[in-house]
Amino acid sequence: MKLVVSLLAVLVVVGFLLAFISYQGRVGAERELDKCRWELGAARAEGEKLSGELSSCRETLSVVEARASELESELGDTLEKVEALEGELELLQSRYTSLEEDYRVLESSYEELGEKYNNTLSELGVLRDRYTSLRENYTRVLGELESLRALHSSLRENYTQVLESYRSLESRYRELQEDYSSLVDSYGELESRYNSLQQDYEQLESSYSSLLGAVWRASLWLGFIADEEEMENFYTELLRASTEEVKELVDLAGVSGSLGLRSLDALRIASFYLFYCNDSFVRYVDPLSLSVEVWQEVLMMPNETWTSGCGDCDDLALFVYSILAATKRSGEELFLVVFYGLDFGHMGVLAVDSSRAEKRYYVVDPAGDYLNGVGIYIRLLVEAPNGTRWYLYLDPMGISWSEKNFLLQYSSIVYYDPEKDEFIEEPIVYYYTNAFDALRDWMVGYWGIWPVEKIVIIGLGVYEEFTSISDAARWVEENT
Repeated sequence: MKLVVSLLAVLVVVGFLLAFISYQGRVGAERELDKCRWELGAARAEGEKLSGELSSCRETLSVVEARASELESELGDTLEKVEALEGELELLQSRYTSLEEDYRVLESSYEELGEKYNNTLSELGVLRDRYTSLRENYTRVLGELESLRALHSSLRENYTQVLESYRSLESRYRELQEDYSSLVDSYGELESRYNSLQQDYEQLESSYSSLLGAVWRASLWLGFIADEEEMENFYTELLRASTEEVKELVDLAGVSGSLGLRSLDALRIASFYLFYCNDSFVRYVDPLSLSVEVWQEVLMMPNETWTSGCGDCDDLALFVYSILAATKRSGEELFLVVFYGLDFGHMGVLAVDSSRAEKRYYVVDPAGDYLNGVGIYIRLLVEAPNGTRWYLYLDPMGISWSEKNFLLQYSSIVYYDPEKDEFIEEPIVYYYTNAFDALRDWMVGYWGIWPVEKIVIIGLGVYEEFTSISDAARWVEENT
């Protein structure tokens, strides 16, 4: 194709040249003709060259066609291989999916093993520390064992020496035993005489102590105290002795918390282990008139109240005071408070918490089942023959311990809430922020005593008498 194009191009050029020669005239015709002839020769040479190249291309085409046939054959083989590879690829993809699932399972197991490894590593650290400690203890014990071995050897030698001494003493002992037998008979006679004399002595000592104690107790308990200073000293020693005494009687481990909560605990102990009873009649000889007098106001120590299981207002108040004093904390003050009306006298405990920015005052009156208005009661469900039911609320201070112990199996404990004027199962301890309200609500509001003729404040180193609630409250607030 290239050859044909080249020939057409040559013919076009030749035509153009002939026309040009004709146009230029005959003068240059020959020259142009020679030029054309030269170009024609060149064109022919180029045509021959192109013809050779065409032959070469045909040969190359034959080679290419042969190679194409070979490639088609190879392509068929390749396609067969591709199909085989596609089958293998599907199989590999299936295996890959299975392996991926196995990998995820292994990954989860690996994470669990990693966590176990970390835990084991932590435990290993602890075990290493314990091993180090045990190793040190082992070394120390080994050293002590060596010391004990040396000591054992020394003791063994001493034992041999002591054994020889013992055998010598045993021989001596047998000799002394014979002498002892002869002395026993003489000792029996002396012991009989001694026991007789001892009994006579104990009887005399008991009679003397009873007489001396009666005189001493009469001088203290029955009011023969010369002045206020002696009264203060007497009560100070009484309160100290009572506080130490109650520690041996009551388990104070459960008496804890704030002063208000401990006051409630003390009231509970008094309410459920004791009850109210009047003092027995006491007869004594008046040392001034030498006449027999009768007295029914005896202040009992906590051990006497605990043993008898009951007491009147002053006995119960001293008992509660002693519990609070035995658990007293810094910033707390305790007082026995006695007040008198026209024909009535009563005693309770005033507890003051001064450890706070605002003082708190608590009046504990076990005989009156009273803690700043809160009371403890036994609630008993009563059912009439007709099926009617109602609750009966009993003051535990009016019931003996054996009766309370029986009733508590069929009843529950409730608390009177003065703010709500109802009985509740969980107690709320209220407090006063001034002494006047605390004393007034107890004396006038609860007991209804008016006018109050005399108030006595008693504490460690304190014995103060007042004629009004306001004066007593002012003294408490100024001295706590």
